[in-house]
Amino acid sequence: MTPTRFLSIRYAYIQNLRSLHPRAGASWLGAILVLVLMSGLCLGGGYLYWSFSASSAPTPPLLTQVTLGTFLHEVTERGEIESASNVEIRCQVQNKSSSGTSILWIIPEGTYVQPGDKLIELDASALRSTETEQRIVYEQARAAVIQAELLHKTAQIAIQEYLEGTYKQELETIASEIFVAEENMRRAQDYAMYSEKLFTKGYITSVQLEADRFAVKNSELALQAVNTKRTVLEKYTRTKMLNQLESDERTAEAQMQAQKASFKLEEQKLQEVQSQIEKCVVFAPEAGQVVYANETDRRGSTEVLIAEGAMVRERQVMIRLPDTRRMQVKARVNEARVSLIKPDRPARVRVDALQGMVLTGTVTKVDSLPMPPSFTRGYVKEYAVLIAIDQPPSMLKPGMTADVTVEVNVVPESLLVPVQSVLEKDGVHYCYQFRPEGPLPLPVKVGATNDAFVIVREGLSSEDQVILDPRSYLTEKYPQVLGTNFDPSFVNNSSGRKKGKGPPAGKGSPGENGKPAAPGGDSTVRKGPAQDITQTTADTNRSNTTSTPGTDESTSAE
Repeated sequence: MTPTRFLSIRYAYIQNLRSLHPRAGASWLGAILVLVLMSGLCLGGGYLYWSFSASSAPTPPLLTQVTLGTFLHEVTERGEIESASNVEIRCQVQNKSSSGTSILWIIPEGTYVQPGDKLIELDASALRSTETEQRIVYEQARAAVIQAELLHKTAQIAIQEYLEGTYKQELETIASEIFVAEENMRRAQDYAMYSEKLFTKGYITSVQLEADRFAVKNSELALQAVNTKRTVLEKYTRTKMLNQLESDERTAEAQMQAQKASFKLEEQKLQEVQSQIEKCVVFAPEAGQVVYANETDRRGSTEVLIAEGAMVRERQVMIRLPDTRRMQVKARVNEARVSLIKPDRPARVRVDALQGMVLTGTVTKVDSLPMPPSFTRGYVKEYAVLIAIDQPPSMLKPGMTADVTVEVNVVPESLLVPVQSVLEKDGVHYCYQFRPEGPLPLPVKVGATNDAFVIVREGLSSEDQVILDPRSYLTEKYPQVLGTNFDPSFVNNSSGRKKGKGPPAGKGSPGENGKPAAPGGDSTVRKGPAQDITQTTADTNRSNTTSTPGTDESTSAE
């Protein structure tokens, strides 16, 4: 009988005595004294019994049942919803100053637009002034081209004029002079012959005869001079004039081409300025929802702000038009976990704004280079992982935050124990069963692990129970077990396991009914967030392991 039960019976007995006749007061006083003596004897006996029990049997630890279920290793990280297909609207206006071009008007963010809708209007006043100046230069260049073309045509006409006009005219003039010279020479020769006859008959003097002979000589020299003039004209003058005129024509042509090139350059500048003015008004190329391309720096403050009056530079993204039919999550994964995530792995997405809704997705890309570190995260390296969302709902919008859970490894029909139930010593992993005479170490071969559970490949069965936290229990009750000279077989095995020396590390351990169990020497643990399985995981609520229905994960000793 326990002391509590005894006191409750005593109280009931006293209440019965009080209900008796007053003459029986002496009797119930004596009864009270007897009950006090009996209470003292019971309490003393209980104390001696509990002291003896505590000294003879160890306090049982918390036990956990080895479960048979599906091992599920998952990685959960935070991310941001974005479109997998974004149409980026960039500033196409060239910077005329270091600050850029200011925004005069911009469509409100979140507006749904159709192709051709006006999105942004930039300041074009400086460009219009440049257009006026450039048009003046353009007209001057056009006038210079017209003048150069006229000079070129004049040079071409000059060549035709000489060949078909001046040269022929001079040639005909010389031919006429030759004809006259020949006629003069023939007449002079006839006069000279007639004078010879007259001189022989004595009709003229010798002086007249000499004068006629001189006239013949003179006519011959005149004819020779005219023939020389024709030769010079045909052989030298014509060639010289043609060369000069052709040179003038080529010079005029070169000047004309130069003026045309200059005019074309000025025309291109004018067209470019006009094109820049047109680009100051931006229209939507396709339908979508307007999202400003604001950016934040490492400290979380706004680095780039898109608003009316803000300055934008050339090639800067001003607006994004996401395709809401193709959405994805951009998650930031710690460098310790990114090696676990591979493309094409399934994932679940829980959006903060859509409470209770779980979306499915697939990993599409894992960046090979880390993201730029933020000011709040210090030197922690994080990698971007993109998860495509299957059939995104219409209420899903870019910029929403979400939790992404990626399935890293799934092993069905696995023996699972909590990670804090396994200790490692000298390269061998142990689980501990509780026995009245002390904890029994069982060498086990472990497999993959996650934040809460580890797979036991060999050494345990689904009917076994092991100590939930052997490190704390052994440190308190059996500190010698964790010493450097620890022998795993230091306790007797009352359930049929072999007594005496246990197997050395890596050689295996005795099993049920004296049969040798599987070796535990080459046990491997999957690298991941819970790589050190000797550490205690207190919060098992974060476990991502799916256990077999109806199986308790931990059991407390009676």
